[in-house]
Amino acid sequence: MYCISYSSGSYGNFVAWALEWMAGKYDVNYRPFDNQHTSHNWKRTFRTVDEAIKKPINNTILHPITHKDDKLEQVLVKLKSSFDKIVLLYPKEEDFLWSMNNKQHKVYKKLWTEVDQEFLQSINENYKNPQKWQIREHLSLWLYDQHLSETKTETISKLKDTENVKTISTSDLKDNFITTMKDLSKYLNTTNTREDSELKTLHTDWCKNEIYMGKDMLVNNIVDAILNNKEIEMTNLTIIDESQIQRLLRKNGYKIKCYGLDDWPRTTTKLRELLYV
Repeated sequence: MYCISYSSGSYGNFVAWALEWMAGKYDVNYRPFDNQHTSHNWKRTFRTVDEAIKKPINNTILHPITHKDDKLEQVLVKLKSSFDKIVLLYPKEEDFLWSMNNKQHKVYKKLWTEVDQEFLQSINENYKNPQKWQIREHLSLWLYDQHLSETKTETISKLKDTENVKTISTSDLKDNFITTMKDLSKYLNTTNTREDSELKTLHTDWCKNEIYMGKDMLVNNIVDAILNNKEIEMTNLTIIDESQIQRLLRKNGYKIKCYGLDDWPRTTTKLRELLYV
């Protein structure tokens, strides 16, 4: 009996489905991707930890951290009471923006340019009709730390695989998909009927749906260009990307003259003109 534990945007649906696909439960050419580029066409009830341990089923998928006070160590103790093996999926820090974009745009389907009342309250109760620049600034101050707390990346990245717990990062899926999935199947003692060529094709099809996969490298290159006065075009950025640029610039000692900055500059040199210390 095993479960897949993962933070939102970290491919719990996809990995759980892929294990069943590897076992031959689905046609070799079937894919679970929907028009939001998620694997939610494969439906499995999302369970909290408490729900999962009350009525455990094999290949259960669940979100381990659902409240700010949840502790991963306590979650693992609970899960071990009902599951022989636990798979922890998580984003490494070098893939963090990829994961944040997944959660906000693919899973929650919120672009943050039209903000609902619930999110407004998390910004400031005094904002009645916040502008895009206000939303971006709030995200730059809040979203990264919130996601770090939810994913427990710092804790999971330090864990060593044991007989009961195995960790897999989004980087493992991206860079070593075939080996990662075959090792996972072996660890869980599940059947693998697929040839390496079929796994390679699945990985290729999955990557085509991962529209935010290269965001971390892109944003790091943009920030480096801004700091070194190099010109790069900034197009097709999400507001999550823009907020991360603002956060990283602040981390490097620079603030943006962001009042009224609803339209993000198109080049790094134009944005550099708005910096101050």
